[in-house]
Amino acid sequence: MTEGSADTATETAIKKLEEAILKIDKEFSQQVGKQKGALVEHLSVVKENQLDGRILVELVKENSPIISDDLMKLWRQRVGVINGTEVLAFRALGGPGDGPEIAFKLSSDNVEELKKASSELANKIREYQGVEDIRNSMKDGKDEVQLTLKPRGRNLGLSQRDLANQVRQAFYGDEIQRLQRENDEVKVMLKYPLSERKTLETLENMRIRFKDGTAIAIKSVATITMGKASDVIIRIDKKRSSTITGDADLKVSDPNAIMSEIKEAGGFLEKLKQRYPSIKSAPDGVAKEMAELKVGLGKGFVIAILFIYMLMAVPLKSYTQPLIIMMVIPFGVTGAILGHWITGYTMSMISLFGVIALGGVVVNDSLVMVDFINKYRLAGHTTLEAAMEAGTRRFRAILLTSLTTFFGLVPMLLEKSLQAQVIIPMAISLAFGILFATVITLVLIPVWYVILDKFKKPDEVYIPEASKLPNESTGIKVGSKEII
Repeated sequence: MTEGSADTATETAIKKLEEAILKIDKEFSQQVGKQKGALVEHLSVVKENQLDGRILVELVKENSPIISDDLMKLWRQRVGVINGTEVLAFRALGGPGDGPEIAFKLSSDNVEELKKASSELANKIREYQGVEDIRNSMKDGKDEVQLTLKPRGRNLGLSQRDLANQVRQAFYGDEIQRLQRENDEVKVMLKYPLSERKTLETLENMRIRFKDGTAIAIKSVATITMGKASDVIIRIDKKRSSTITGDADLKVSDPNAIMSEIKEAGGFLEKLKQRYPSIKSAPDGVAKEMAELKVGLGKGFVIAILFIYMLMAVPLKSYTQPLIIMMVIPFGVTGAILGHWITGYTMSMISLFGVIALGGVVVNDSLVMVDFINKYRLAGHTTLEAAMEAGTRRFRAILLTSLTTFFGLVPMLLEKSLQAQVIIPMAISLAFGILFATVITLVLIPVWYVILDKFKKPDEVYIPEASKLPNESTGIKVGSKEII
């Protein structure tokens, strides 16, 4: 709630939110023949202080009639606008990478510039469609009296700390004695009478004493102004910092595209820094975690690729054939991206885990294809004949292998339970990546094999000796007979 709101206003807002979610639960319960409990399993209402409150809703774990994202939209629509609220946020607590999709962190040694820059950035984020619950940590808090020491006060030997201590002693009190009353100890505080402590006039007429005992009017040595206190003070590297966040509806907007547009060269953030030179910016929230994860996964992916290459280079006895096999990996990644676009999901950290796993799966079909071509060439056929024969003879085996993997992942893709929502992006990466890479394997792997063979020098082409030609015991028959 906004600063200054009554305690009852916060309670009314919390009650309105609670009634809305309970009404939604009742409607869904009646559809399945229940009075309540078909949607909401547990409900916790917490009033944190006079201005803040929250409601935690735990959905039923199985056979939920609605997923959390759709419930948040419906809940938001039912609640509508609550007068006096500063922030009304609806958020689903998911798995890894949970948090605001859009987040920026600004820092500066100039508090005024930081406040203005934070406000302008928050307003810019608010312009994008599908972005809600925008928060700015640099918001103003309660009213406060600010005392600033004048040069005259410093010249008289007064410090800012001395000024603050004397004002504190006058209004809060200074402990002068402690009395023992049975088992309790009572502090005796010396301060102004209660009637004088209720008005600012007392402060303006206050006199400040020096070490020699002389006193002078406070207005002669200090400036008294009214200002706003900060609710939270965050410092990074000794500089004041603010965080601006927003939740994005992934079906309406792409948070990565929004952040990229704001951060791009010549974009809003760069112009903001030109207006406020002391400002420094950095990504925060999910975007920061994604950036760190990409670096870690990138290193792991490179190591995995090197191991895959070495494992295939040894049995194939070739430096180039593993490269042919591994050329399907980029196409598998393309399939994973297309899969997210088709299903309406946004690439997330969990999606990247699926992409890493995909790299070790899509090479299987290519390995089968290349191995068959090698064996067919050993039987005395040309490279072109072997490649064409491999495409027809291995078509059924490769297609069935990929389809069985894809359909094995389909139940996970269609699952609506809350637990499955976390791993669905990984399943999308695997399923659609394998499907797309299968087409590439059947069409382009034989083509690449033939092209690479033509670039080899004649003395590099391996011609098997007659004694090493495969016979019936190897599963391949020379001539036009069946090759297994």
